[in-house]
Amino acid sequence: MSYQFYNFLHLVGMTGLLTGYGALLARAVLAPENKPIRVWGAILSGLGLVLLLVAGFGMQAKGGWGWPLWLLLKIVIWIVLGFLLSVINKRPEYNKGLWALVLALVVVVLWLGQYKPAF
Repeated sequence: MSYQFYNFLHLVGMTGLLTGYGALLARAVLAPENKPIRVWGAILSGLGLVLLLVAGFGMQAKGGWGWPLWLLLKIVIWIVLGFLLSVINKRPEYNKGLWALVLALVVVVLWLGQYKPAF
């Protein structure tokens, strides 16, 4: 498979992850008792994370980058975002602040992926 294909899958994974997180964060604030939204948000987020992981490693292999710091930082941030899924579901009182944290982490990941800085 080509680098462009993995890049597309990576973007689809990010879209799924963020859509799922948006649903979970909104559910916690607007409709905390709505279980179907919680289930679908968790499924979408989980599938998005899996796609991000698989496609990201595919891009890393096709790009021949090795393990630069920017790539390791992206992996750590995605792990943190995966951990936040449990915080979103178990501690809904924090969700208003988590909107900003998720957005900030995603902006950092996007910047790292776009500019691939040489630290």
